Amino acid sequence: MDAWSDAIASHLQANGIGPGKIIGLHAADGIETIAAMLGILKAGCAYLPVDPANPVDRIAFMLEDAGAAAVITQNCLRANIVEPGMTVFVTSDIPPAVGLVPDPGNDAPEALAYVIYTSGSTGKPKGVMVSHGNVTRLFETTRAWFEFDQNDVWAVSHSFGFDFSVWEVWGALLHGGRLVPVPLDTRRSPVDLRELLLREKVTILCQTPSAFRQFLRAELASAPREYALRKIIFGGEALDFATLRPWVERYGDQQPSLINMYGITEITVHATYRRITSDDLSGASGSLVGVPLPDTVIHILDECLQPVPDGAIGEFYIGGPGVARGYLNRPELTEARFIADPFSDDPAARLYRTGDLGRRHADGDIEYLGRIDHQVKISGYRIELGEIEAALMAIPVVREAAAIVREDLPMGPAIVAYVAVDGDEPDLSEQLRTKLRQQMPEYMVPSFFVVLDAMPLNTNGKTDRAALPMPQSSRSDSDLLVNTTETQRQILQIWGRILGISPIGLDDKFFDLGGRSLQIAQVHEALCKLTSSRFPISELFSRSTVRQLADFIDAKGGGQAAQQDAMHLQASLRAQKRSAAVSKRRLARSEHTA
Repeated sequence: MDAWSDAIASHLQANGIGPGKIIGLHAADGIETIAAMLGILKAGCAYLPVDPANPVDRIAFMLEDAGAAAVITQNCLRANIVEPGMTVFVTSDIPPAVGLVPDPGNDAPEALAYVIYTSGSTGKPKGVMVSHGNVTRLFETTRAWFEFDQNDVWAVSHSFGFDFSVWEVWGALLHGGRLVPVPLDTRRSPVDLRELLLREKVTILCQTPSAFRQFLRAELASAPREYALRKIIFGGEALDFATLRPWVERYGDQQPSLINMYGITEITVHATYRRITSDDLSGASGSLVGVPLPDTVIHILDECLQPVPDGAIGEFYIGGPGVARGYLNRPELTEARFIADPFSDDPAARLYRTGDLGRRHADGDIEYLGRIDHQVKISGYRIELGEIEAALMAIPVVREAAAIVREDLPMGPAIVAYVAVDGDEPDLSEQLRTKLRQQMPEYMVPSFFVVLDAMPLNTNGKTDRAALPMPQSSRSDSDLLVNTTETQRQILQIWGRILGISPIGLDDKFFDLGGRSLQIAQVHEALCKLTSSRFPISELFSRSTVRQLADFIDAKGGGQAAQQDAMHLQASLRAQKRSAAVSKRRLARSEHTA
């Protein structure tokens, strides 16, 4: 590995590429990529991981935006580099090292080590600049908790474009441990991942909660095995401790120990630490992420940058030597998110405004509650999607859950819940809806529930919300129009027009179909016009299905009156047509006579 990385560093230097330059690293996750990463750093450059799974246009944008001096890739991926004029080095063509002159200043603490791009609210990704010092202090400040050493075997199970890989790669290399790159296909197969962990005697495993839930499902489908695991470290998403109960019941909470860490790319991977015990598996709400790292400070502030009391919800602001330099070529965004620390006497101290919500408990334990941008507004109500997801995960049959607002539904924006469950649960949607209604107001209850075998994951192992499917109905219009009365058909037409959906069943409930308060008022007006009578709108809340509503209207005689009105109207139209035909014939005869 040392010779291989020397060759790459020497090749960069021989081509006039030296300290301070950014080099794109566009290669499949594996040993060859780690060698290139080391070679880039030995040349005094910073590496820019470019995931081959990205679209070609996004790859081109990142390389151009970062001003990459060159890109190192593999022969099979060369065609993905379409940026004109980009210097491209293919790993297999790089000759052995010659004349490499090590520069002790190349890895100074303040020197740039890597740039990782994250999603941007404007739709374009932004590059986060992280120094050598940001990374090395991460392991120094957590040494007492983890005691990593040369006996550890690390599974590198995340894309190099996801900063969890920084923890995995350097956690092994800085302590003389062994690295086991996990191929993408193995990451996607919990059964294959399980076999790799056993075969390679992996001691340190890092997982997003979404990926571990799928791994745990495969684990429980087979007999217990003797793992070499020493620690399982969670990060990247909120962790519901209750989901770990099957693992703890099988293997306990000591070997391996279970750790929950909160962090983001802008503060160098991790900012908190919390050991999970069997006592945590019930009664916990949200995701408890523990205490800040010893060199890190976390302020929980309100909109006026004032600390909130313990137990109150606020936004996380993080300070300390883990805070990154800022965003590459984004001075205005850097200024907005990396702010001066109002609580420090050091004029150079900064806080990173995370956009994450949480609270501090009286014992100092910090609870992560989700993103500010997961707060949505439906019909004027502010809704925290994280609260809905937490409530779903508390239901015993639910193994995984996600809640999103879909803007592409016929009736307009509505909340859709996606769940993965074990076994075949009859009437599951109604069960979930009933449970949620016991805990939250009607406007927070999802309009649709979609049952999946497992949540789709992106290359970082997180739930891929963009891949969640559109709610579908397994029924057809013809199935629903059998043996319906005239009143029922008229109500079905009104609901369909106002909700913008089809088919609708006689026993479907208006609000369960995504209906909202403003729309129920439209239904009321349409029905009053149809029946030529006024009745209280409250009747629509107590009679929420088409069948119940039709029975109510027919009992009042409104349905019969509407049918009679329709018959009178049709008779009148027929009479008008006959009269028009007679007039036409008379006109024709008079023209002929003339």
